[in-house]
Amino acid sequence: MAKGGKWPIKWSLRATVISIIVAGVLAPAVFLMVMEPKLGSATDPALGAPYRHDILNQAAGSLEKLSSQDALEPWLQKLLAHPDVCAVELDHGLSRPPGPARYATHCASGLSLYWAEIAVTLPSATPATLRVGFEPGLPTALIQERRWAMWRLVGLQLALGTLAMLAVMGVLLLGPLRRLKVQAMALAAPGRNAEEATSLRWTRADEIGEVGQQLTQASGRIADLVGELENSNIELRRLAMYDQLTGLPNRRLFKELYDHAQAVARRSRGTMALMFIDLDRFKQINDAHGHAAGDVLLLCISQRLRDTARESDIIGRLSGDEFVALLPQAQNFEAIAHTALRLIHAIEEPVVIDAAGTKVRISATIGVARFPRDGEDFDDLLRHADQAMYRAKTLGRGRYALYRDGDVQAMPAPVTEEADVEIQHALTRQELMMFYHPVVDTRSGQSVGTEALMRWRHPHRGVLTPSQFIRRAEEAGVLHQVAARAIELACAQVAAWKGQGRFPGSIAVNVSDAQFRHEEWLDMLRVALKQHRVEPGELEVELTEATLMSDPENTDQRVRALRDMGVGLVIDDFGSGMFSLTRLMSLQPHRIKLDPSFVQTMETSEASRKMVATMVRMARGMGWEVIAEGVEATSQRDMLGRLGCPLQQGYLFGEPQAALKEPPWPLPTWSLGGGLPAAPKVAANAAMLAPGYIEPGSSTNPSRRRPKAH
Repeated sequence: MAKGGKWPIKWSLRATVISIIVAGVLAPAVFLMVMEPKLGSATDPALGAPYRHDILNQAAGSLEKLSSQDALEPWLQKLLAHPDVCAVELDHGLSRPPGPARYATHCASGLSLYWAEIAVTLPSATPATLRVGFEPGLPTALIQERRWAMWRLVGLQLALGTLAMLAVMGVLLLGPLRRLKVQAMALAAPGRNAEEATSLRWTRADEIGEVGQQLTQASGRIADLVGELENSNIELRRLAMYDQLTGLPNRRLFKELYDHAQAVARRSRGTMALMFIDLDRFKQINDAHGHAAGDVLLLCISQRLRDTARESDIIGRLSGDEFVALLPQAQNFEAIAHTALRLIHAIEEPVVIDAAGTKVRISATIGVARFPRDGEDFDDLLRHADQAMYRAKTLGRGRYALYRDGDVQAMPAPVTEEADVEIQHALTRQELMMFYHPVVDTRSGQSVGTEALMRWRHPHRGVLTPSQFIRRAEEAGVLHQVAARAIELACAQVAAWKGQGRFPGSIAVNVSDAQFRHEEWLDMLRVALKQHRVEPGELEVELTEATLMSDPENTDQRVRALRDMGVGLVIDDFGSGMFSLTRLMSLQPHRIKLDPSFVQTMETSEASRKMVATMVRMARGMGWEVIAEGVEATSQRDMLGRLGCPLQQGYLFGEPQAALKEPPWPLPTWSLGGGLPAAPKVAANAAMLAPGYIEPGSSTNPSRRRPKAH
């Protein structure tokens, strides 16, 4: 046996077994044949007596037939040539003692011969005695005869034994081993012979049967494990390629599908459109109603996208509230626009988000990039569609826009040295400006205040919102100057409108947490109020719940300082956070502004409706004014009126406008039943956009959501 327990000869088991059988049968026979001469020579000489007597009789007979004395010598030589005769002695009685014996040359000298004698008559008629000496063992002829008989016996034994052993081994060993081999091969390659391997049944109780039963059980277990592994691989691929919530292709699979569609489009010289779909104000709905409701909303929206898109279109989900759509057969602008509008309208339909039947509405903004015009690589085309979507959002949600080369300017970009210079130039060149959005008392239709919203009139990128440049200002170290500019412009506008005798009510300025906590912000505010002679109650500061809840001691000091200066406190997006009533009473705000998500859902959600009514009653009981934000439909306006909230703000009453020579308010008086006239487009918006601006498509659905533009 070779080292390590390996058989040194690379034979099959069948060949090895046959060889062992043949060797086992043949070895004893060969041994007997080899040992037979030695055994024959050691045999009792008497065993060869009959044979020797035959030789002696034949020699005597031939002697008596000799015709002359001269023939005696040749006869003698012939007899000595016999292989079994070693010596001959002829005693004719004529001389005493008899003549010496004649010895054959083929016999070894010194042997103790076996002598036999017989009376004969010589040719001369003289009586004599013939004595013949034989080898002590068996005669050669007899040995040869016995040897051939043994060979025949060995051959017969070998043939019959081999056949018998092969038959027995085939039934008892080789056949079962072949079955074991099939099972072993099935274990090595389960996909090919798994069924055959697991279907084998072993009834024999010996060791091979036990091994076979173990292999059958192992084959079954392995088949189960392979099945589980295949199912796991399918599930892993699904998790790797599909969004877990909606079942839509994720970014990885969507990119693969895009690459395939791109190859087809290249060959056919076709065009495609990639849409970047962003849900508007999803975070507010998710925060207001919980993540479970948000998941239900996403599931419903994803199904609507599937149902609305054509069979050839591919819908995917990137992350959160961002979806993508690939239109492989987008041949012209009209087809793209039609698909975008259908998707927007489908998304804007109310969605039931809980078992209580709560309904919410949500809108979507879509950016479109076209292959190969706007790019060929997936990442490039997706980025361009994203940029187009951002441009559409700056003009109001519920719209779509096609990508154009300048859209990259509208995207929030990382702060660079060039960006630092741009934001500083915006301050020195007075590119920062304020837009104003009215707060209306629906009982009279008159403006009772405005919200001042800062915008950056960029010379190349159009009008940018704070979300697109506040981070730049903060990282460039000019946030305080931007905040000072906002306060300066608002106070100056208060003075300008007062000088015209058409002051539309207090102006509220949005202030970020970083601005509010800047060490020089309060001093800057005092200077601006004094410089423009702003009286108490004419300027308000809007702060979010998050700002007011953090660092309570410092916040309280600053709120008291605002109150001492006659600047009112407005809590923005009230109800969206975790504001405690104790904290609220300690701050004593002048106004609270309800989070727009409540206004959007109160018509379909009893919980939202009760929440609005509760917050209105609480605020009125504390002597605080309540403003409902995000009012976009007359039905919302009327319900809020019935719930005791007449102060409202939203696109139903007009869009944010740049300050003109005189305020565009008060609005025409109207009654509760008559409704407001349609709010006109404000020309100042378009006038301040970059040259060459192309108005993106917008949804014609009047219920579309629009941004609260901070």
